[in-house]
Amino acid sequence: MDNEVILRTERIRKEFAGVVALDDISIEITKGECRAIIGPNGSGKTTLINVLSGALKPTSGKVYLKGEDITGLPQYIIARKGIVKTHQYTQIFPNLTILENLWIAAQSKNKLNLFRDYKKNIDIKKKVENILKLIGLDYKSEYTVSKCSYGEQRRVQIGMALLTDPEIILMDEPTSGISPKERDDIVDLLSKLTKDNKTLVIVEHNVDVVLQLADIVTVLNNGRVIAEGTPDEVINMPEIREIYIGGSKK
Repeated sequence: MDNEVILRTERIRKEFAGVVALDDISIEITKGECRAIIGPNGSGKTTLINVLSGALKPTSGKVYLKGEDITGLPQYIIARKGIVKTHQYTQIFPNLTILENLWIAAQSKNKLNLFRDYKKNIDIKKKVENILKLIGLDYKSEYTVSKCSYGEQRRVQIGMALLTDPEIILMDEPTSGISPKERDDIVDLLSKLTKDNKTLVIVEHNVDVVLQLADIVTVLNNGRVIAEGTPDEVINMPEIREIYIGGSKK
């Protein structure tokens, strides 16, 4: 992790029919950082991720990527500029194989040709094979995605995101709804990405996952930032235990 601020928000506010979901959110995320966004249900976590990805336009405030104002740009343009969200931008094709899904993602910045033999493009072939190994699914590359477990599908999505060469990957609860073993696989993969200086922003409920992965934790409550710091600093704040954790890890 270095000191370059790659993503910055300036007093973001988001209202839905007069109801304030985000109120005066100003954060800075540095290149190579893993930022965890935590908070109780309804605190604004997913709304914030959706604003960052372009899925939602803020009512007011600014979003900057590497110093460029990207506020209100369409989601597909923000994705091209380098902010991808795993379960929205990287759409899995359930009736195709893992390899075919990754091949499609690898061509996303070029003219898409679904019928081109990926083996004829040495550079993309190597890139896809490296990602298959990274996500731990090289031995299953010919499996149809619909026959894969939910955790494996999550890893395919992360692999697809990586193949677009993103500046930042946004993830909304990447370990929810999967088995403990699959959760460990996801945590291991994300740990590898952080060691490789990838910038991650993760909404996560599992405190153990946050403690393992996050460099900095931002806590939201009622649409506002109420705390920010290292995982140990935040988890040990009595007010955070009371509001979010309830006094114990879960």
